[in-house]
This record gives sequence, structure tokens and C-alpha cells, in this order.
Amino acid sequence: GMDIDKKGKGDTVRSELKRFLSYDKTFLMVGTIGNRKQQASVLRVFREAWEKGEWEDRRLLVIGHVLIPEDATEFVSSIEEDFIGRQNVLWIEDANDAEVRYAYQNAGALIQASLAEGLVLPLVEAAQYGLPILCSDLACFREVAGEHAL
Repeated sequence: GMDIDKKGKGDTVRSELKRFLSYDKTFLMVGTIGNRKQQASVLRVFREAWEKGEWEDRRLLVIGHVLIPEDATEFVSSIEEDFIGRQNVLWIEDANDAEVRYAYQNAGALIQASLAEGLVLPLVEAAQYGLPILCSDLACFREVAGEHAL
């Protein structure tokens, strides 16, 4: 199930992503953007912590594109209204394979907060790179990640 070449040939990694991931407390979310994937909920939790002065040393990187615009309204509007120009959130819609690979290699942990899931490729990819995993308590996540996720 893991098809990202770990050696890293081909596409280049944009400097914006390299700068963002140079910080060691960056959490990563990978997958299409939508309500069931819960990117908006995770973003809300991070925003509330930042507003309270907590987690000032944490960053959130979201890699994924919108498949169904009406299913991603909350996340997209929150990103556009609250996080344009901020240093602690980065959303990349058009990441190439090298950038996804770089994110897995340099993030602090993967967050997979889905309400429902079929394919759990981000868990497999994160495990391939030894990245800690924080995920929802779904049967498919337990089956794939076992005791290697929180």
C-alpha cells in the first residue's frame, strides 16, 4: 500500500514548505479536504489553543485538495479568514510526491481525525517514515495502526 519512493527523486520541494517544516513541532494532516476528514475541527482546536496562549510552539500543515467544494466550506473559509499570512498554519492543495514525502520525513506527528474512513493510506505512509500517529478511534485505524498510534 505504500508507493512513495523514500529515496526522493523527481519533483522538487518548494522553499515555503521547507521553511515551514524546519520547525520541529509541526503536525501534519494528509488527505482530501472535507467534513468527514475533520480538518476544520482540528484547525478549530489549534486556533482555540493559540488564542489562549497555549501551543504557541505548535504548527499545523494540511496537505490535500478539495474534491467537493460544498463539503469543505468550513475549512476553506476558516483558512481564508483566520490564517492567511500567519506563521503557524500552512495548507498546500497541490503537493507533488516529493513534497508529501518531505512532509512525512520532517513533521512531528500525523493527525488523522476522520469520522469515517475507507482507505487509510496516510497511516501506512506515516508508519513507513516512523512518524508518530494521532488518530480517531475507528476500527480501520486500529486494524492498520494497531498499538503504533494514539
